[in-house]
Amino acid sequence: MLIGIMAIFEMGLSLTGQQMFAKPPQDPYFISMSHRSDDRRFLQLLSKLPKPALVGDPLCNAVKALQSESGFADLSAYTKGLQTPSTHASLIGGCAMNKAGHRILLVWRNSPDAGSGYSLYSCDPLYSNFCEFENSL
Repeated sequence: MLIGIMAIFEMGLSLTGQQMFAKPPQDPYFISMSHRSDDRRFLQLLSKLPKPALVGDPLCNAVKALQSESGFADLSAYTKGLQTPSTHASLIGGCAMNKAGHRILLVWRNSPDAGSGYSLYSCDPLYSNFCEFENSL
């Protein structure tokens, strides 16, 4: 009986072309140390932004101003990117910043569960100008 179950399992794997213990492809975000350190620097920059919330272009303008004025010159290579195509409430009104294969979305969140403040979403888009989560939300 067990041999029959294993045979069915193996047949299913051969039909889908998958291996039983295949490693998933590595996420390009985890390959680049510089992108992760840039994310940490952007989080520090976000803590210096004024409150109440800035959204859209005013948020991008404030980020660019802080990049040049407050010791965040290492982030000056990031430029304003294309507005997200997502209609998800978490991403609306955000500011997109891009630099050579790295995309950052900065948004204001005001949630009764998580409190309020700026959030950062980051990815390394491979085949598009947008992150995968932007296209799927």
